Amino acid sequence: MRVAWGSVEFFKRLIRFALFVVLPTALVALVAVAILYAVQVTGMARRISDLEDRLRSLEASQYTSDAGRLALARTRTLQASAKLDLLLAIEPDEILDPTPDDAPDDASVVSPVPIDLPTPSPAPTDVPTPTAADFTLLPDFRQVYPSFAAATGKVAYLTFDDGPSDRTLEILDILDRYHVKACFFVINHTDPKCAEIMREAIRRGNEVEMHSATHNYKKIYASVEAYVRDLEANFRYIVDATGVAPTMFRFAGGSNTTYDDVFGKRIRAEMAQRGFTYYDWNSSSGDGNAANTDPVLLASNVLKTAKGKTRVIVLSHDSFNRTGTVAALPAIIEGLEAQGFRIELLTQDVRPIAFTEP
Repeated sequence: MRVAWGSVEFFKRLIRFALFVVLPTALVALVAVAILYAVQVTGMARRISDLEDRLRSLEASQYTSDAGRLALARTRTLQASAKLDLLLAIEPDEILDPTPDDAPDDASVVSPVPIDLPTPSPAPTDVPTPTAADFTLLPDFRQVYPSFAAATGKVAYLTFDDGPSDRTLEILDILDRYHVKACFFVINHTDPKCAEIMREAIRRGNEVEMHSATHNYKKIYASVEAYVRDLEANFRYIVDATGVAPTMFRFAGGSNTTYDDVFGKRIRAEMAQRGFTYYDWNSSSGDGNAANTDPVLLASNVLKTAKGKTRVIVLSHDSFNRTGTVAALPAIIEGLEAQGFRIELLTQDVRPIAFTEP
């Protein structure tokens, strides 16, 4: 029986259709999606749990062979990847703020928050542009100095503080796998195997540079003389172990420590006239204040603090208890490359990033 459009009977049938056909179908679809989502998340969580069990087993075995170290590194990488997948599935828009970096040995000293340099003033517009005729007057110096050219594109530099340690060796293996290099700012360690680790880092084409002999803020920042004395010990430590003299350094805590107002400018001037260049950072994993930090958080911190920049120096740590940093490194490298960064080795030829202008 046909009913007129807009009649009372028409709307009664429309309501019955919505209640008994459309609504049940939508509920069934919603339940199905929820079940599939729950199965996915449960599966991810189960995989993470299995990887954690395997990781504990490998760590408990006190591995010594290359194969054992590689298996442990791969398991940490898989665990970080699985956690990242789960994080994106549950909270894809969550913003993870990085934790403070490079905490001092003395807990009473508050580590500063790094800041970016002010945006440089725009270049003057009244400078004449060279013409083709100008270039004909000069020899082609590009043939004489083929490696001297302005950097183009987005560049990232990986740096690690507070090593060397066994974590350094694991990091070197990962760097080799991705065909990238890093700069290691080391502190003095009494373990004799640290000398071999530094030599291995250099042998593989990486940089080993100065950080501090003691990393004790109260001692090294007591005076300009105290700082120079500490860094000289660090310099000798590297030269004695590797035979290579470092040319760069990183302040313990960065160049804007709480002691900066008293001695910072004088220290920077003293080191500059000795030929050393210091490097801060403008992207960080946030692993400076806690051991074994979640690798998903560490990778997210780097990628978030690098976003929107064209040149970044990334701070992480390779001290013995930074297993989370090792696990996060593959995701950090792949994430930076996905953002368009070219990962290069930090050397003294690179223009520094500094918190405070000298």
